[in-house]
Amino acid sequence: MSKNWNRGIIEILSIQCPEQLKGIEFIEVAPYLIKDNYLAQVAEEAFVESLIWRNPKAFSKDGKNTLKIINENVIRRKSGHHQLLNAFLSVAPTPNRFVRDKATKGLVCLLQNRIHLIPKLLEKFKDINDFYITERLFAVAYGCALRNQKDKENLKVLAEWIYKNVFENNKPPVHIILRDYARGAIEVTLNMGIILKINEVNINPPYKNTWPKRIPSENELKKKYYPEDFFKYKTKDRGFLDIWSSVMSFGDFARYVIGTNTNMCEWSGIKFGQKIVDRKVLFENFIDKLNLHQKQFWGKCDPIIYEDPKDGSKMISGIDFAFKVAVRRKKDDEVKSALETFKRSLNIKNRKLFKKDISPYLDHNLNLTYNPAKNFDLRIAQRWIFNRVVELGYDLKLHGEFDDMVKRHDNSGRSEHKSERIGKNISGLLTMNS
Repeated sequence: MSKNWNRGIIEILSIQCPEQLKGIEFIEVAPYLIKDNYLAQVAEEAFVESLIWRNPKAFSKDGKNTLKIINENVIRRKSGHHQLLNAFLSVAPTPNRFVRDKATKGLVCLLQNRIHLIPKLLEKFKDINDFYITERLFAVAYGCALRNQKDKENLKVLAEWIYKNVFENNKPPVHIILRDYARGAIEVTLNMGIILKINEVNINPPYKNTWPKRIPSENELKKKYYPEDFFKYKTKDRGFLDIWSSVMSFGDFARYVIGTNTNMCEWSGIKFGQKIVDRKVLFENFIDKLNLHQKQFWGKCDPIIYEDPKDGSKMISGIDFAFKVAVRRKKDDEVKSALETFKRSLNIKNRKLFKKDISPYLDHNLNLTYNPAKNFDLRIAQRWIFNRVVELGYDLKLHGEFDDMVKRHDNSGRSEHKSERIGKNISGLLTMNS
């Protein structure tokens, strides 16, 4: 093959050969390419690029020939390192989790016997602002530490690099899985009896990271991002509706990932050093101290209309039980008007108490569901996640069309084996940052 051949031809053949010849690589068909420095570099770069573009089934059954080419021809060149890393980094942020998983496992296989390269790799990308990439790099580090426990010298260097750059100041990146991978790599090394120059206390929680200074209220987010015009004027522009429904409303992500389906969370809602206020006790005391008229006004705020108690009563084993059977829900304007009437009936002190210490903890049925003394208020996580999706650069013009296509054409339902919308993918990442 002449040096004057178009580079694109080599790239095309690097894809077509394994696809048409049952996994045989182009470098195997034309081994003379490796003998020439220029053509060898072009062929190796084209080979690495082909790993991304070829049919996923275009490999031999055991894949040994492909790994041999990577080990003998690609990794020995510095430019080959960069090519492999670029290939990995190009798929690390993909919405398809299974592609990310395969790329991560592939990099573990390549680096498990080259642990001395991992600190250099982590150093190169330590300032990158994409958590999907850094998370996977620490997964690779942890995987290599688990699979190669013979290289104690380089495992010590790796563990100490991770400690210095992740845990030394007791303020690791706010990412649960990344922290777990990083801590795991250190613990594997410690369990081997290797002495490290670290303070073990710092690798375990609690950490010294600070809480976000301010999280927007739902009303603030709704004014900026909820597409009222879509419903009022039947416009085509859905705006942020899909993300809103997924994160802030009753979508599967909010219900099953964040956990709003049960309104329960094992986390405490009290910050370290914060005074514990039992909102349930506060609410009950507040209602008990209302006068008769105020209690009547409060009763009219209930958004649910029930059947007459007599119609819902039943005799069971000689005992008369009264069941409240919901008939319908009041209109929002009715509930809002009733609430305003109730608040006007309060004195200034109780009105402030209701606004600050009671109303924020009531759900849409005006029941006290959110009690930080017992559980963390998941609505805080919802608002923070939605706001960060926007802050991190989700753009309807850039990502909306792709997300809409995934939503319309993906028929896998709730199956985990599917690509996710970019908006949902970022939301999922942020649950690890909460």
